[in-house]
Amino acid sequence: MSEKRQVTLGPEKLEDLPKSTRARGVHVKPAILLLALLCWYWWFSALLRRPNLERNEDTFHRGATFDWSTIDPSPTLQYQPCYGNFYCARLEVPLDWNSTATSGASKAALAIVRSPAPVDVTDPRYGGSILFNNGGPGGSAVSFLLDRAASFRTIIDSEVPLLKGDYADRNEVRAGAQAKYFDLIAWDPRGVNNTTPNHPGISNPLARKNWNDQGSAIGLDFDNEAVFDKILARETVWAELISSANSSVQGLNEGEHVGQFVSTANVVRDMVEIVERLGEWRQKEAKKLLSASYCSNQHKRDVINRTAWRMGEEQIQYWGFSYGTVIGQTFATMQPHRVKRLVLDGVVNVMDYYDNKWEQNLWDVDHITANFTTACFSAGPSHCALFDPTGPAAINATFHDILTNLTHHPLTGFNPDSTPIVVSHTDVINRILDLWYTPYANFRVVASFMFDLKSGNISAFYSTPLSCDSSPLSNIDSYAAAAGISCTDGGNFIHDTKDEYLTYLDFLRSQSPLFANRWARIRMFCHGYSIHAKWRFAGPFGAQTAHPILFASQTLDPVTPLRNAIDAAKLFPGAGIVEAHGLGHCTISYPSLCAMKVIRQYFQSGEVPDGKKFCESSVRPFGEEGLSQVELMEERNWKLLDAAKKIAASPVHDM
Repeated sequence: MSEKRQVTLGPEKLEDLPKSTRARGVHVKPAILLLALLCWYWWFSALLRRPNLERNEDTFHRGATFDWSTIDPSPTLQYQPCYGNFYCARLEVPLDWNSTATSGASKAALAIVRSPAPVDVTDPRYGGSILFNNGGPGGSAVSFLLDRAASFRTIIDSEVPLLKGDYADRNEVRAGAQAKYFDLIAWDPRGVNNTTPNHPGISNPLARKNWNDQGSAIGLDFDNEAVFDKILARETVWAELISSANSSVQGLNEGEHVGQFVSTANVVRDMVEIVERLGEWRQKEAKKLLSASYCSNQHKRDVINRTAWRMGEEQIQYWGFSYGTVIGQTFATMQPHRVKRLVLDGVVNVMDYYDNKWEQNLWDVDHITANFTTACFSAGPSHCALFDPTGPAAINATFHDILTNLTHHPLTGFNPDSTPIVVSHTDVINRILDLWYTPYANFRVVASFMFDLKSGNISAFYSTPLSCDSSPLSNIDSYAAAAGISCTDGGNFIHDTKDEYLTYLDFLRSQSPLFANRWARIRMFCHGYSIHAKWRFAGPFGAQTAHPILFASQTLDPVTPLRNAIDAAKLFPGAGIVEAHGLGHCTISYPSLCAMKVIRQYFQSGEVPDGKKFCESSVRPFGEEGLSQVELMEERNWKLLDAAKKIAASPVHDM
């Protein structure tokens, strides 16, 4: 292992109303003055009708539900109110983009959710739509955005306040002449969650839980030949199940399987369709709003030109995390002329992914464990339950001793409803890796339950919420979709013998002795998955994009190391990198005002750092703030930091 690395932790200008010009012998006609007043009144009243930044909270409660089947799929965007202040649509697209069939072809219905901008499309400050993908593969971007839209809006939209007062506040408006405000859009990719048809899996939640519990009981001791054989047998038979014929799935023709059509190449083509239909919707929406206005024909022509659908030429604005960076790199390679803004955050090595190797992920995860022990010592006993006054080495020894003891002596107890439970080494390793995605939110949590496990108490461990999305909206077998996407993207080339697999495991252990066994399971998905993609794109990757890409990463990321972002940027000339000097998966996992401001500026103006921009973190492990007193006094920094903290408390999660 290499030496452990430590991380210290407004609108267009408003013209004055016409003034009297009697000194020059010219008089403004009353009709012209009235028309100008009516136009201004329509424009200003439209602003007041729209929710301002403070009112638009993108309200969503986890208990909220919406029946997507009430929306008929349509080849155009037909939005309906949903989940409070959101709008939902189901966009109908061909299941097979390359089919030449003129009738009877199967369709997919993409579930799309929109958090509306605080200005309408006719406003010169309307910045268009930004698409989000939270990764996985198999993650529900719809659920992801519903939980986080208000915080993302604080980060992305201009910090210049919207006009809230009367016409006398025009200086405030002039100051925000270049400010932009965006619609935030998320969609569930093919086979995932609310998009239909779903990828088949273990559909019964109780059966799925029993299956997962059985896997946990078997453990991850690959060095034990009997355990290895059980794990491989389980992954193989599960993959055979989800890749078996699924003629019962609604909307498929005979012989079709959803897995044939969920590859990232298909997702990229769906994104092209989404941005085209957003352009179409923008044009229709503008014309509808203008039809009720009293503005001059010239003003209307200006708005129509600005909001016109550029058919076949619409460009994308996108923020993708983790596997979402695979989507982004694939999009930028296949559609480089359509890139307007592309933030790729928590970067996956795209060739490692498409080769189905999963070898370039764990380089930095054990460095996070090392930082946990040093941060615990620095935080002291009031913040870290595992604190030991003799130093970080003692804390590290205690941490690993607890895990070692669990290998041979699992703990037993009862959950709150008196059901007997067992806590194994596998359970704890899985939970810690989940929580290492967000050290800022969870270092204290890990220290607390590890302290209790040391004394045989399992209650804190079982009361710890997972960092992954557990939204009730995600009600299908997401791992089935993950397997379908990754296996078909990888070409189903996994036919390792046992010896070859153990060689692969040894390579992972050279990166992370602690978490290698957990990660090695991912590659087993494809042993029994028999479906092949009808359309697979596997490179070569790289292109000169219409606008430079912004890559982003934490200094230490548990599963997408910084080196991946550096390598990816070399494939796309002009690309920039922002490095947030923190710990966790993607920049949103460990708040950095500097990094969030770089991303905001990129969306606002397109500005890309020259090379790599280094950003200090704004927080410290175990909950301490990292801002200076001067920064703490600025309200805008507090709002931005609060938004970043809220997102960090509910982060991106992968397989």
